[in-house]
Amino acid sequence: NRVTLVPAAGTPDVLVAGDVFYSPTVAEQMTARLRAARRESSTVLVGDPGRGYFPHRLFEQVAEYVVPVPAALEEAETLTTGVWRMR
Repeated sequence: NRVTLVPAAGTPDVLVAGDVFYSPTVAEQMTARLRAARRESSTVLVGDPGRGYFPHRLFEQVAEYVVPVPAALEEAETLTTGVWRMR
C-alpha cells in the first residue's frame, strides 16, 4: 500500500489516518509522518481501536464508538474504537 500524506499542492488542512499503529515499525513511521504534518499546521485525526503501539501521549480523544466486528478477527462481537486529535 502507498500512503500519500501531503499532496503536491501543499499541506492539507486535515489529515486522517485509520488503524495505522498495528506494529512497532509502522507505528514509528506513521508517528514521524503525522508529526511532520502537524508541525505544518495540519489538523491530524486518527481512528484507533486501542492497538498496542498507539502513542497516546501525542493525542487527545475527541470521540468514541462501539462498532460491530467479525468475531473471527477480533475475538469479540464489538470493538470500542476512538477518534483522536494530535496535540
